[in-house]
Amino acid sequence: MVRVAGPAAWELAGRCFDPTPAAPRRLVSGALRVPGWPPAPAQALAFRGPRSYTGQDLVELWVPGSPPLIQALLSSLQGLGARLADRGEFTRRAFHAGRVDLVQVEAVLALTAAATAEETRGAVQALEGGVGRRVETSKQVLLEVLAHVEAAIDFSDEELDLTADEALAQRLDGVALAIAELQGEASGRTPRAHLPRVVLRGPPNAGKSTLFNRLCSGQAIVSAEAGTTRDVLERRWRLPSGRELLLVDTAGTGHLEGEIPTRAQELDAAAGREAEASARGADLVLWLSAEGEPPPPGEVPLIWIASQRDRADVDPAPSSALPLSTTSGAGIPVLVSAVEEQLSGAGGMLGSARQAERLREASDAVSRALGQLRSGLPARAELAALDLSEALEALGRLTGEVTSDDVLGHIFSSFCIGK
Repeated sequence: MVRVAGPAAWELAGRCFDPTPAAPRRLVSGALRVPGWPPAPAQALAFRGPRSYTGQDLVELWVPGSPPLIQALLSSLQGLGARLADRGEFTRRAFHAGRVDLVQVEAVLALTAAATAEETRGAVQALEGGVGRRVETSKQVLLEVLAHVEAAIDFSDEELDLTADEALAQRLDGVALAIAELQGEASGRTPRAHLPRVVLRGPPNAGKSTLFNRLCSGQAIVSAEAGTTRDVLERRWRLPSGRELLLVDTAGTGHLEGEIPTRAQELDAAAGREAEASARGADLVLWLSAEGEPPPPGEVPLIWIASQRDRADVDPAPSSALPLSTTSGAGIPVLVSAVEEQLSGAGGMLGSARQAERLREASDAVSRALGQLRSGLPARAELAALDLSEALEALGRLTGEVTSDDVLGHIFSSFCIGK
């Protein structure tokens, strides 16, 4: 697809495509007219500004995927006065025309670079523009509160209770909550510097190594003898969505029973320490227990698995546990879905460093304004007004209403040609 945008887009397309597009948003079949080439089948889809992606007249030429033909078409268009687009220029024009905000611009970039279904879904959700609408709602509340505060400052000699401090503060509480929700989404979408670690834990002989081998074609040694696993084993595990995790197999919890040599006891204790350290650094723990042993309390997200459900001598699985057979594989699809859900982020925000910083600035400014309003001191009204203005500016910079050319240049320099 060759996209032509600008005031002369329809004229240029008409000189390279027959018939000339006559109506917007209507797909036309025809042929390319490129000097030195026979007519080639093609289609054209035209848009009139401002109802186009860039806000300008725009024509998309859908042509055969022949590199020499495409190069000839590009050369012909350049000979007629067009030029090749810069990186991200189409999206930049859309931004300047108000067709997308800066969060959506970053979503376009994230969508082109998405490597998994989860990343794609997150970028699409951000591209829908929900963040911009939510930010706009918060900005309207900030503007209304700021208007009341400034009115109180201007008419300080009048016997007017225009600030209504607590009522205004309660409205700001809603803004603070909305910003906190966006921060939570941004935190959930922040790209990881490492593969998420999913650690298998549980008592000896619960089936951890068997599950490890089944999930990621691992090579852990399995045996009916308790305590077979001593070392921490790690292997990449690719989920159906395409996301990669680091699956970690560890030694069973607790100490081996019976009379065992001192050296074996030392190895058992060392293996236990390694397993506990792995669990503390985990993003998710899968706790396996065949006999219904509950998982220990902890802050790391955890999925409780009632393993070895193919055995006739085990008690029914606890209601809060996920039943699974590590040998037959029954229950594994449900487990995979649960892992996907636990490690997936919320929709809307992409979690870029720029977004996180703007949200932090807005949150801090709103928090300061709340403190000023609830202080009960009239003299602090001017400080509250200043803080509210800073919050508005931070949210404006988040969506790109207030931004610098340096920021835009940094973002669009990462785009490929044609976006």
